[in-house]
This record gives sequence, C-alpha cells and structure tokens, in this order.
Amino acid sequence: MDLKEIIGNSLKYPLSDFKKFLILGIITLITSISPIIQSVGVTDFMVVWILILIGFVIGFFVDGYFFKILKSSLDDLSKPPVFGNWKIMFTDGLKVYLVSFVYCLPAILIIIYFIQGSFDYIVNYLSMMGMDLNYLLSGLFESKIGVMFLNFMSVLGEFPIMIPEGSTAFIGILYMVAVAPLFFMALVHMANYDGDLKTAFRFNEIINEIGEIGWGKLIIWYFSMVIIFFALLTVLNLVNFIFPANLVSFNVFTALYSFIVAYLVMFFARSSALLYICE
Repeated sequence: MDLKEIIGNSLKYPLSDFKKFLILGIITLITSISPIIQSVGVTDFMVVWILILIGFVIGFFVDGYFFKILKSSLDDLSKPPVFGNWKIMFTDGLKVYLVSFVYCLPAILIIIYFIQGSFDYIVNYLSMMGMDLNYLLSGLFESKIGVMFLNFMSVLGEFPIMIPEGSTAFIGILYMVAVAPLFFMALVHMANYDGDLKTAFRFNEIINEIGEIGWGKLIIWYFSMVIIFFALLTVLNLVNFIFPANLVSFNVFTALYSFIVAYLVMFFARSSALLYICE
C-alpha cells in the first residue's frame, strides 16, 4: 500500500463495522463519567476522585482495543476485531498505558518540576480562570491512548501563561511532538511481537523498521495524521461554539468528544499497523 491507500483505508475502517465503533464509543464515554457527574452538581472530592479512578481503569479497555486492532491489522484482517477476552484486553491496555507513560516521562518530569517550584502561581492562575488544582490534576489522570499525550501538551502549553519562567515548558512540547511517531511505531512493534513489553523499548529494532518503511514516508504519514486530527477537533469546537453553554450542550459535547476519540483510536491503530507493514 502507498500512503494514500493507507490513509483512505484507515479513514473508512472505524465505520466499516458500526456496531463495534458504537461499543468503543460507549466505553470511551464511560471514561468521562467524572465530568458528566460534576456537570449535574456533584462536587464532593471523594466522589469525584473515585469516578476519575473508575474512568482511568475503564480507559485500559480502550487501549486494549487499540492494541487488538494493531494485531488484527498486522494479520491482514480487514474488519475491526470483536470485543471479547476482556481480561486480555485489559492486560494489553495496561501495557499500552505503561509504554505511553514511559515515552511521556520527560514531559511528566517537566510538569512536576513546574508544579513543585511554582505552586502559588499555578493556583492563582487557575483561580482566575475559575478552576482549581483538582481540575489540573484530574486532566493529567488519563489512561486513554493519545489523550494522555494531548493533555500533557495542553498543560505544558499553559505554563508560559501561568508562571514567569514557564516558556521553558516548550521544550516538553517539542519533545512530545518529536516522540509521537516513534511511540506509535513502538506500539506496533510490540504488537508484532505478541505483546512483549520489552520490544516497545528496543529502539535499534524500531529505528531499523522505520528505516525500512522510510523516514520520509513516516514524516508525511505523521503530518497527515495531525491534519486529520485537527480537522476533527475543529468540527468538535464548532459544535461547542454554536450551541449555548448549558448542561445539555455540555453532555452532548462530551458524548460527541467520546465518539471522536473512539474514531481516532481505531483510525490511528489501523493506519499505524498498515504503515508498519508497507515496507
């Protein structure tokens, strides 16, 4: 397959079995249970964090299905895999999360550094924006594939506004942008070795695989993924802008967001796997 065929196939893939797309969308929506409950007035700290924890754990099933798509696509199956073997899906999802966490670690350390060193600045800024530290921390408590990257980049992007020396946080953003394509190829490499966690960190092997694919092809693929992502994000923001801010519109937005995330999970998994085998 050339890049055009990979992208075209991957764009159609999530909706090629609408039932499975719907199931993944519902699971993704459940991971947002905390903001949904908070939107109806529940603010008890313990309840909110229990719900965040539930959403965090459920997110492993989203990651597990991402991994399942990687494996089925590597096996040249054209349709999304069935939901089942939930224990294996959860375990695979945990592996995906661990790989995500390690690849995000430099950004995490930068965030911890700024929070620890400029706590008062951050609290004051959040207060001015009508938020609190709980909002910031809950946004980082994320397990879904890709969303963790986005949340970390979003927080890093806020630091130049929050604190005087925050401009150095752009180093973290540059790191996240640069490491993302390597991260996706690492996950496919792990899927190719039947979920062996160590293979996601065999950088020589992964770089050799990228060399066989072609660095130019990888970069073009990556920028194509970014364009498609921002196109969907723009649609989501337009919907949020058009409808008035109220409880109903918030929950509609959350539901739409969840299904867009589900679509992107399936799309990114499919396109990553097809790119990996297009040598």
